[in-house]
Order: sequence, then structure tokens, then C-alpha cells
Amino acid sequence: MTKAVFFDIDDTILDYDKCAVITLRNACKTLGVLYSEKVQSEYRRVDDALWAQQKAGILTIPEVLEQRNTHMMDYFGLQDGMSFQEAFIEAFANSAALTDGVEAVLQQLKDRGIPLYCASNGFYEVQINRMTKAGVLHYFDRLFVSDAVGFEKPNPAFFAHCLQETGFAPDEVLMIGDSITADIKGALNAGWNVCYFNKNGKDIDFDCPQIRSWNEFEL
Repeated sequence: MTKAVFFDIDDTILDYDKCAVITLRNACKTLGVLYSEKVQSEYRRVDDALWAQQKAGILTIPEVLEQRNTHMMDYFGLQDGMSFQEAFIEAFANSAALTDGVEAVLQQLKDRGIPLYCASNGFYEVQINRMTKAGVLHYFDRLFVSDAVGFEKPNPAFFAHCLQETGFAPDEVLMIGDSITADIKGALNAGWNVCYFNKNGKDIDFDCPQIRSWNEFEL
């Protein structure tokens, strides 16, 4: 029986695609460079490739951010002043677009008295700020974010830390997330129950519970 639910944040609670567009536009404004669809396409090409390597365990989050910053600085021809990463993080911390239907699910679970937690890779202060701006922080008992935990998903130590801090057994918790490697396989390897938030209808090479929209979620 599920006694607590852990949610990933980006592309599970918050819509990363919408947030990225808002963030990049504001970062460009801060840096004094022109935003365009071409800039957006180049950013997404590099960002998607780097995060795919992170989710596969090839790169760490700091390595992703460093390589992305180097590429975008070269792309814009920037050398002095604020770096792309500084401008991006400042703008990203203020981006907050919810995935469709998630707040209704959070409210339903909260009304049932089920403890809710976040389990996210990233920066704690950034994620706290975004969840606050999105108006959903109050639903959660606690946020577990990799830079504060000291480990990144799918490291088993991340999931062990969450259980140690909350007092639940592995088979009493459910992990919901969009990353097969970081969220689903990471949680399964730790003995958790899982639900894959497969909003893009991706084919996966193993069977596990999944939903394509929050309208399909049941607990």
C-alpha cells in the first residue's frame, strides 16, 4: 500500500519546455543578445543532448551546465561580463509553468492525507523558488534536491537518503517521474514503486506502470 508519493519536478510537476522558452528569452535580454527561434533551436539541441548524457550517467549536472555554458557563450560570441549560465539560472529560478492537470492531482492526494515529496536533480534554492512561484510548494512536506542531498538520481544513495529522512520503507512509496534512467530505474533499483510520466508517448523497453497525462493518474 502506498503511504507516500515522491514527484520529480521538471517535466513532471513543472513543464520544462515552457519554462525553457521563458528562461531563454529573459536570459538573452539580460545578456543583451537577440532572442530568436534559431537561438531557441540551438539551445534545445545542445541542452537535450547534454541532459540525455546526464540521465545516462555519463555527465554530472555541473558538467552539463559547464558544457552548455561554454557552447552558448561561443554561439553568442560572448567573452566578458555575465556568463550565459549566470543569466540562465537567474531567469530559470523565476520560471514556473505547471504541467496540465498536476495541481488537481496534488490537491486530491493532499485531501486524502497522503504525504507528498519532491525528488529532483538540480539546485535546491532554484527549485524551491520555482515551486513557490508556481503556487504548489505548500502541497509538499519536503523537497529533496540533489545538490542539498549530496547525490544525484539515479544514485541509490539519493533514494536511501529520502527514505532515511522520511521514515518510509521502499515498498511504501511511489516515485513519479519522466526520466526512465534517473526516476524509474533509479527508484526500481531502490525497491520503490514507480509510475512513469510518459507525456510524449515514448516507447520503453520494459513494462512498468505509466501515464501520458495527469487525467490518467489513479492511486
